[in-house]
Amino acid sequence: MFALKKHSVILGLIDTQLAKQLHGQQNYWREVLKRIVATVKLLSSLGIAFRGHRENVDSKRRGNFFSCIQYLSEFDSLLKNHLERYDNAGSGNVSYLSHSVCDEFIALMAN
Repeated sequence: MFALKKHSVILGLIDTQLAKQLHGQQNYWREVLKRIVATVKLLSSLGIAFRGHRENVDSKRRGNFFSCIQYLSEFDSLLKNHLERYDNAGSGNVSYLSHSVCDEFIALMAN
């Protein structure tokens, strides 16, 4: 990544646009992960359940994790847009909202 960015700046190639796009995507996912990890840390420290009966934001029985994420999205436009774009995206799509990702973060934090 760094070599591509340095090379594109020196030569002024079309790769500059690609490098900017890549950097933008990295920042986007980094910011999403910050919010997800903060929510996982909060719920873990309180020792309360993460999941409800339905794992999506629109469900009335969505659980504490999605309730926290939805609450944060009221004040955070990045998270609100992320939920609109990726909620119920289905299997195989990266959203960092699945229970398996939460479980993985919990395991990483425990280590």
